[in-house]
Amino acid sequence: MKKHYYTFTELCDILDVKPHIVRYWENEIPKLKKKCTKGTTRRYSNKEVDLYKRIHELFFVKKLTMAGVKNELKKRKVALSDIKKELQEIRDMLIHP
Repeated sequence: MKKHYYTFTELCDILDVKPHIVRYWENEIPKLKKKCTKGTTRRYSNKEVDLYKRIHELFFVKKLTMAGVKNELKKRKVALSDIKKELQEIRDMLIHP
């Protein structure tokens, strides 16, 4: 069973990176918003962990620079918004034939 939230340490363990790497990503990539519980404990949802895994892949497998990673994330966002728009159009056609 998957957990609902992971701590900062658990995220670093999942990604197999040192904490300063994740902190650097959070400072450089605006999409990575820090969510903290009371105090300073960071927590990450499954969706956020998946995003960090994708970023890890772009840096360490595809060997992209920070600019390249940001560009890839931007492309993905545009593609997802295009898909969402198409699905809304299809839904509207089904509802209002």
